[in-house]
Amino acid sequence: MASTDRIAHEREACMVHYPVIDCSAVPSVPDGLRILPRDWQLPGRIRDTIRWHPLRADLFQTALQREGIPVSGQYLLGELQDEPVLPASVLDAFLATGFEGVPATWKPMREPRPIICFYGTIYASRETQEGMDAGVRCITWRRARWEEEYRPLSEPFGQDMFAATWFG
Repeated sequence: MASTDRIAHEREACMVHYPVIDCSAVPSVPDGLRILPRDWQLPGRIRDTIRWHPLRADLFQTALQREGIPVSGQYLLGELQDEPVLPASVLDAFLATGFEGVPATWKPMREPRPIICFYGTIYASRETQEGMDAGVRCITWRRARWEEEYRPLSEPFGQDMFAATWFG
């Protein structure tokens, strides 16, 4: 093997390959949920194809949350209108890879454990009226691993809850 070929091969072996995620794709819909219509979805949500990289992901909280004051999910929706929130298709990519690529900064070093919510896709339960039970899919670090959960917007969103955002 020529020297330049060997160097190129070694560089390739050292590079981490992060997935390309189509944020416009319809994400999975867990049993008992449905995706709410377009007029319920946040206008600032990421809808492009992105090459995932953990350093381009960020976490959003309102000033009230940072001060330890819980906010309603509906209030948070208002604050997130123009934020580049990530859709549940990113969460689906994490699930498909065993949570590979989740930013290390999202993993808690101490309690309280963070709950990272994907506000780019708003869901609702099938059993009740549209919107009355709206919510988002989230991940949280529990028992030394990432787990998925669903959070209704009717519940308070406290200091341990974040919206996953993207900057590119």
